[in-house]
Amino acid sequence: MRISSKNRKIIAIIVAAVMVFAVVAGAIASVIIGRADPTDGELQQMNELQQTQRQAQEALRHATQERNVELAEKARIDAQVTLIQAQVRQTREELAAIETQLAELYVQLEYATELADEYEEEFKERMRIMFESTPTTYFQIFLRSDSFSDMARRTNTMNEIAEYDEFILTNMRRIQEEIDESYRKIEIIQAEIQEILTREEAEAAELVRQQAEQDRFIQNLQNDINAFRRSYDEARRQEEALIRQIQARLSAAGDGSVFIGGTFLWPVPGHNIGSGAGSQFGYRIHPISRDRRFHSGIDIPAPSGTQILAANGGTVIFSGWNGGYGNCIIIDHGGGYATLYAHNSVNLVNVGDIVYRGQLIGRVGSTGNSTGPHLHFEVLRNGRAVDPMPYLGR
Repeated sequence: MRISSKNRKIIAIIVAAVMVFAVVAGAIASVIIGRADPTDGELQQMNELQQTQRQAQEALRHATQERNVELAEKARIDAQVTLIQAQVRQTREELAAIETQLAELYVQLEYATELADEYEEEFKERMRIMFESTPTTYFQIFLRSDSFSDMARRTNTMNEIAEYDEFILTNMRRIQEEIDESYRKIEIIQAEIQEILTREEAEAAELVRQQAEQDRFIQNLQNDINAFRRSYDEARRQEEALIRQIQARLSAAGDGSVFIGGTFLWPVPGHNIGSGAGSQFGYRIHPISRDRRFHSGIDIPAPSGTQILAANGGTVIFSGWNGGYGNCIIIDHGGGYATLYAHNSVNLVNVGDIVYRGQLIGRVGSTGNSTGPHLHFEVLRNGRAVDPMPYLGR
């Protein structure tokens, strides 16, 4: 099912929504100076940005699925093109062999015809000379013969010569006819092979046309996918900017929970960071997209439902669905520091809640872009992700 035109409409809607949110964000920022808690406008914008991300992700998922279907169809067409092109090459080789055989037969036919014609002319000339120089009646042979046995010998010799010439000439004509018959049969085979070749070449040309059309459509789908990703990334960027804005204001206002250094509490007691480079902070091969991306936190595998504890006391500035993060919680700890907890099966705190160090705030899950139950944990310093391990004392 081809829906690239629909994809472009969705792209236009999402891009328009992101642009509106960018304008709204500036308007909200101009009226909330001096307020600490997240405003209703900020929460509404957060929800709308998350909805935009979900729409972009859903459209991205559909477009990716469609591209995969079309890639499979292209692989099928590619295989057919390879097969028919091999058949065309084989048929051309067969036709070339037939044409070579016809050429050889034609030479043989011409030679046999020429030889038979020459022998026939010689036969006619010999018979003419014999009739002119030799008695042509039995009476004349009798008169010129020395005896009866001489007459019989003369008569038998003439008959044998005539019979031999006729035998040779008959065989030559028979060979000529056999070659001519073989030539006609091979001409029929040549016509049949030429007809097969014409059909195969037409089929190959049609498949190549379909191949080119498939390539163009897949490229259009890829363009749609790239546009959806850009829309998602822009909505995500605006959401993160809004979160940093709220965090900075909360940190500046103060809430009794000021981070003064030291270590954070390990958020999933009894479970360690996942093995392999993919679970560490830094660049890695993304487990879903398979491209090289920056991993802004650490992954701690644990069974679904495992407790997630607050790494330090502070104020919940975000609790809800956060695009690829799934169910997500962000806690501001003051002093420009915050922690993020993602892919939760459930969030147990709300925006504005004051939490203490070690408080149960959610449970491990696999929501959002996730390949299995785990906690994605980040430490944010002035809104930017930093390596959590030094802050966890590990």
